[in-house]
Amino acid sequence: MTIACLHTAASNIAIFDNAAHSLGMKNTALSHIVMPHLRMMRGP
Repeated sequence: MTIACLHTAASNIAIFDNAAHSLGMKNTALSHIVMPHLRMMRGP
């Protein structure tokens, strides 16, 4: 099974991959896509 991960920052990929590795998941268990335009804007 592959888990799809939608990130707003590319730096999150390593965090998720490291967590998956520490849980004994295969390297191919996560599929990543980065969409920075979905990031919430803060105030004016």
